[in-house]
Amino acid sequence: MANVRVLWNRGGGYTGEIKKLAQVHPDTMEAAGNWLAVQLENRALSGRDEAGNRFKRYTDAYAKWKNVSPSDVDLHLSGDMWRSFGVLWASTNRVRLGFRSKAMERRARYNEEMGRRFLGLDPRWMRELRARLASGLGFLKK
Repeated sequence: MANVRVLWNRGGGYTGEIKKLAQVHPDTMEAAGNWLAVQLENRALSGRDEAGNRFKRYTDAYAKWKNVSPSDVDLHLSGDMWRSFGVLWASTNRVRLGFRSKAMERRARYNEEMGRRFLGLDPRWMRELRARLASGLGFLKK
């Protein structure tokens, strides 16, 4: 049995750990990481931060430029930031999520510094991830 860690590059730490779970194939861990990346993006697109609260408003100038209401915050303009985000590597008991582009990582950090914290993992996702990995079903495509 091993600890399964989901890592991301916010300060180099990990955001979630699943203890005492049998090791799985790296492809399965990669699929789990991809699933978590989709959960993060979907939550952001719904306008919610990692605590489930509405995102901090856009400035009036930015909202006007984006042609949206200042309260219509979804962290999506071109899609470049989210296309850059995903699994950086996976092993039998770890998967690291992050940005493949330094420019997009800076964009994400800027949003986090502006009070739009969006990269924390929901404990419910970690429970579901554990259940999927423990069941042996993993992350089969539907």
